[in-house]
This record gives sequence, structure tokens and C-alpha cells, in this order.
Amino acid sequence: MTLSHNHKNRNTPDALSSEHLPVASTLSWKGYIVIGSLLFMVFYWIIPAWLNHELSTLQNSTIRPIAEALLMRHIHWMQLAGIVLSAICTFFAIRNYYATRAVSKS
Repeated sequence: MTLSHNHKNRNTPDALSSEHLPVASTLSWKGYIVIGSLLFMVFYWIIPAWLNHELSTLQNSTIRPIAEALLMRHIHWMQLAGIVLSAICTFFAIRNYYATRAVSKS
């Protein structure tokens, strides 16, 4: 692909239509709100709680300091993943909400 070909595709009015973004148009805006909420709860609360539980089972173990360092890092990354996934779902929910509104008005 050349640069001029990419530039040509960006100028077409339907370059960002829903046919080109099949993942974004698979659910309604309400579906993305539900999925985003579920992903947030799983990654922000459930997985960190499970990792904390696993850490507590190593109470008298000699590998606890190593496991604690590794699990705490993973807890932070899981919480960030929950925030990012819910933000992506919120973006698609807003996009699909306005897309369905525009279609229903015309």
C-alpha cells in the first residue's frame, strides 16, 4: 500500500462506516454499557480479590515476598486493564448511541 492509496481511502465519505468496523457495530449501545460494566467489575475487583486471596494462602511460606511483589504488580495491571476496557466499551456505546439516533432521525 502506498501513501497516496491510504490518503485516497481517508477522503471517501464511507471510510469509517460500520461495514469497515464490524466489531464496533456488533452490539447496541446498551450492550456495550453492560459489557463494559462487567469487564470493569471482573478486572478491577474480582481478579484482584482472587489474587489477594491467593497471596493470603501463602501466609507462612518462604516465597511470600516474591509472590507478593509479583501479585501486587499484576493487581495494578488488572485494574488498569479494567479501566481501559470499560473506557473502550464506553466509547463504542456513545458511538453506537449517536449512530442509531442519526439513523432513526433520517
